[in-house]
Amino acid sequence: MILLLGVVSFVRALVLSAAAVAVENAALRHQLAVLQRSVARPRLYPRDRLLWAWLARCWGGWRAGLLIVRPATVLAWHRRGFQLYWGWRSRARGKGRPPLDGALRALIQRMARGNPYWGRRRIQAELALLGHAVSGLMTFRLLFAFVILRHDRRELLQVSVTDHPTAAWAAQQIEAAFSGPSAPAYLLRDRDGVYGDVFQQRLAAQGIRQRLIAPQAPWQNPFAERVIGSIRRECLDHVVVLNERHLLRRLRSYQRYYNAARPHQSLGDNSPWPRAVEPPEQGPIVAVPQVGGLHHRYRRAA
Repeated sequence: MILLLGVVSFVRALVLSAAAVAVENAALRHQLAVLQRSVARPRLYPRDRLLWAWLARCWGGWRAGLLIVRPATVLAWHRRGFQLYWGWRSRARGKGRPPLDGALRALIQRMARGNPYWGRRRIQAELALLGHAVSGLMTFRLLFAFVILRHDRRELLQVSVTDHPTAAWAAQQIEAAFSGPSAPAYLLRDRDGVYGDVFQQRLAAQGIRQRLIAPQAPWQNPFAERVIGSIRRECLDHVVVLNERHLLRRLRSYQRYYNAARPHQSLGDNSPWPRAVEPPEQGPIVAVPQVGGLHHRYRRAA
């Protein structure tokens, strides 16, 4: 047995480079030291995790030399270290908008409590008259988005935002989306209370017939539900909405990306506004930022 082990060690030394053998020996010695200082189970310190995260990055044979933990554990340490590093690199360094003075924040809160009917613009104007120039304040109001989707091409025809949806407002969105011969024959919608008499009269005047889904059955309007989910996952989940105007600007930016750039499997991997194939002879590929850099459109530059 001793002779066999000696032969194996000799062959291994011939196959592996001297540097790899030295790294493996160091790794095994480290694990032995961990076991010697442990009682019931291996006790690893941050420096041990850091060592193995580094070995997993620079040593190809680290899996074979690992005995006291699983390779998946080391990979998890490496991911955690990557997150901590980039979190440290991305930390605030005094850039951006300067914070408000504590006394000014207290004054804003006192104005809001003492004048419950004042909105953010009135408070901002009052502060300006007192010599304090502050930007628009967050309202923390509930905002509603209105979406109209064309089924055949999955095209987003209309996106609008309001904090007070009414039937008259919804009717205005229909009028803005459809004019003259562009009006569809049918409109599929849910049973929300915003679709009141004024809304229905506007549809009838434009010759649009309604089709209502069953109560509490969003699956009967799957295309609209799908685009709402896409808007959330691909846009709104990644931004902090400041006010109504900011939300509308973001939604319209996503609308342009959705219609002109985003491919859909149901449309043969093309966009609602069809894109032509650009062969290699048209030039190199460039990335065009979309939706504030959340997405990109790739095209060839002449």
